[in-house]
Amino acid sequence: MTPPPAPPAPTGPPAPRTWGTFEHVPRFHNNYVGLRNRFALLSEAYAYATFEDRIKATNYFIEEAMNFAHQNVAKIKQAVADADQETITGQTQATRAQKSSGGLIEILMGEVENETNPLNGAVMNRRTDALTREQMTDGLWFEPTSTEVAPATYYLPASAVKTRDLLLLHGVEIHQTTEPITDVEQFAITANTPVRSGRISTFWATPCARSTAPGRPRQTRQSPLAPGS
Repeated sequence: MTPPPAPPAPTGPPAPRTWGTFEHVPRFHNNYVGLRNRFALLSEAYAYATFEDRIKATNYFIEEAMNFAHQNVAKIKQAVADADQETITGQTQATRAQKSSGGLIEILMGEVENETNPLNGAVMNRRTDALTREQMTDGLWFEPTSTEVAPATYYLPASAVKTRDLLLLHGVEIHQTTEPITDVEQFAITANTPVRSGRISTFWATPCARSTAPGRPRQTRQSPLAPGS
């Protein structure tokens, strides 16, 4: 049997690579801080630089960040105060998101060379002084894939003491009810699917495992929810 002809080789310049970021979810500390209307910094030194250079780069980054904060302290304080005064009740918010594809941005790329570790003979990558400018697709932002209208409040049973204490530690305002509540909207979970990222977690050295639990809200009328919750 004659094999099928090979597909034609692509013509023209290759598609640009994408410069992306990590997930938007609050299990990352700097994302979590941002959800609480506060500014956060993520500092990551280049892995293939020497240990000395990584320390210097981190010090330079923190110093410049603090200089910027000092020079713009009034703007930063005002931005935080405005965010704290804003309410999302009744607004449409994203409950799931995916990376969006933007235009082209210029990224400064370095190069590495092989170097033998004098202690164990392993081959390492060492950063060189080379610098290349490359146009890449902007993958630093996200767009919603599902949304929901934010409620005015959430109901928490009075028996959920551990949950209450944890929410208080996170700065969530909690008010005790004084009258029965008869009309609530309940979220119904429709599935629970384990998701593995395929990477090894740096902190626990085990495969990262999470689960997705899609669902939908439904209006229910039930027995009055007792005051005190």
